[in-house]
Amino acid sequence: MRDWLSRMFRSRLETLAEKAEVEGRFEDAARLYVESGAPEEAFRVLMRAAETAQDPATRRDFLTRAYSIAPSEEAQNSARKALALLALAEAEISPPCDEHQRQRLREAAGDLERTGAFREAARAYKCLGDRQDMERALMLAGEIEEYEREAGADEETERYQLRRRHAIESFETLWKLGDRIAALTAIDRWLQSRPTDTQARLLRDERRALLIQHGRFEARIGHEHFVVVGSFPVTLGREGHVVVRGASVSREHCVIDCVNGTLTVRDNGSRNGTQLNGFPLAGSVALASEQVLGLGNDLSLRVDVSDGVTVLRIERGMDRGRRIVLVTGRWSIPLGTVRFTEGRAVLEPYGPVYLAGQRVVAPIVLARNDRIEADGTTMEVLQ
Repeated sequence: MRDWLSRMFRSRLETLAEKAEVEGRFEDAARLYVESGAPEEAFRVLMRAAETAQDPATRRDFLTRAYSIAPSEEAQNSARKALALLALAEAEISPPCDEHQRQRLREAAGDLERTGAFREAARAYKCLGDRQDMERALMLAGEIEEYEREAGADEETERYQLRRRHAIESFETLWKLGDRIAALTAIDRWLQSRPTDTQARLLRDERRALLIQHGRFEARIGHEHFVVVGSFPVTLGREGHVVVRGASVSREHCVIDCVNGTLTVRDNGSRNGTQLNGFPLAGSVALASEQVLGLGNDLSLRVDVSDGVTVLRIERGMDRGRRIVLVTGRWSIPLGTVRFTEGRAVLEPYGPVYLAGQRVVAPIVLARNDRIEADGTTMEVLQ
């Protein structure tokens, strides 16, 4: 009687399991098959569920549970191989980026070898960069031609890496020495031959963006802050090329231009006007030493002209003490002279200077974040 009831109970569970499987409720089906004493059916259902799962994490969960209830060594090997193939597929889409992921892929490669999937094992070893094990797995798979192709590709890869390393090292050396134009030319030559090298292209673009290219930059020399301008015309105002702040200052208050080597200033239709020595500007006027330039009612700048350089020192306003250096020739500073060429700022040092710790004697094409030192004087390029 007891055996009959037991058979009835198992039969009922199997019927429920079959119904759950038909309805796609694989977890319920597997559980019911286990409870009915049919682990081989539960294993089959979990493997089927893994095949149909779209999400890799869900697929791995089904395969792991299938492995844990595998009714035979053959079933265990089948689940182990499926787990290893899943790890390989993920690695080929997104290469392992940490030691944990690399270790998981290495274990998967070993499982693929143990289950006789030598070609797939070779792919896993290739993802790991393990040339020796990859070639061994290809030999075990009988893939002689593939082995020969990979060996040839290995030599080509080494040549590519050598040329790439030389190009990047040349770029970095020239950049550190301040010869930024030559540095960019060197990496451009490499990219012309290897346009798919996205990392080198990103490096070039990031460094190029640091160059002073529009004829303006800010610098700190010692304890003094300068705005240096070498391209004209240039606007002064709350939102001008050179930002000056004041309650009565317009967004683009006035314009400074260079006409035949002479700097001139004119009002730019500001709300509160521009004054020179207290008189409203009615047109363009040449800047000269000892003039006082007024923007609105609460900002004034004193003009000093000397050797091709005009300095506007803010005497009244929110940025009092700040200096705007207008360069039409060369600007002499303790480290050397600054000039502009096609919008780029170049420092020609008087003698050896140190650029980010690197000794330099040649002209330096300035870039943001540069720190240049010599004889106790430091120049920092801010922006």
